[in-house]
Amino acid sequence: ITYSKDFFVKQFSTVSLQIKKRIQKINTLKSELEEAKRTSLESINKKLKKILSGQHMKKLIKVKVLKRGNKIHINYRVEKKTLDKLKNTQFGKTILFTDNHSWSNKEIVAAYRGQYKIEDAFKQMKDPYFVSWYPMFHWTDQKIKVHAFYCVLALTLTSLLQRELAQKNINTSLDSIMESLIEIKECILLYPKFKDQKLTVEGETTLTELDDTQKVLYQALELDSFRSN
Repeated sequence: ITYSKDFFVKQFSTVSLQIKKRIQKINTLKSELEEAKRTSLESINKKLKKILSGQHMKKLIKVKVLKRGNKIHINYRVEKKTLDKLKNTQFGKTILFTDNHSWSNKEIVAAYRGQYKIEDAFKQMKDPYFVSWYPMFHWTDQKIKVHAFYCVLALTLTSLLQRELAQKNINTSLDSIMESLIEIKECILLYPKFKDQKLTVEGETTLTELDDTQKVLYQALELDSFRSN
């Protein structure tokens, strides 16, 4: 069983908001009943059942429907003790199951909390600019398999790139990395020169102007070693 304070706050905030919304709906229903000339207990109970259909809502909001003469009245209360019990026993907690019995508790939790990296990889495959699966432009099985291979290969290589930068305390998204790197260009500047009354051209290689992020990436990845001599 794991506990996360952030997860606790998120769950408690969500439930509190849902309670507020349900109470507003119940009060709206009470106002409608005061103006209604005819209605039935069955229809009111159906509406209340729908209002309290969310998780924990039936336990947290207790409702009584009473009929006095031709009028139907709704009374409700929020069960604070039930809410406190949820806060103490469930909110912020997650039960993890694994068949990797040789793992330590720390390794189990780390593996569970690292699942988002797999989800991010699938999201990256849907990116229209970098490591994208679509558009594919293939329709035979053989070519689709080749397309799948180089998409996964590209994802692997870019993930290794992101990992290498993370090990150097440069933590940023893959899109940001690629956008910065793709704008680092080597240019050849050509200068005219007269020699023996003949026009010749001399060239000099240089880099495009780098911003602060590009300078950090350029140094971290030692890109200067790939420059033309």
